[in-house]
Amino acid sequence: MTLAVTTIIASNQPASVAELVRLAVGWRLTSTDLDEAVHDAADDAAARVSGEGLDGQIEYLVKQLGPIGAQGRIEGAACHGREPAP
Repeated sequence: MTLAVTTIIASNQPASVAELVRLAVGWRLTSTDLDEAVHDAADDAAARVSGEGLDGQIEYLVKQLGPIGAQGRIEGAACHGREPAP
């Protein structure tokens, strides 16, 4: 399996999703094997977005959930004891 890893890395081009899936299958990985890596990547993304302030957070929510979904999350967060601004 080292050959497949070397081929993808040595090409100096980003590997496609299909190539990476073939690599993972070749290593006999399952989705469970990548759970920690996915959670780490999501945590990193969340930290980056949170660092962008309210505008960046809302932009992210709209991109991920659409405007209606983002509005629902905003209203849900507001329901934790806050009153709307006058």
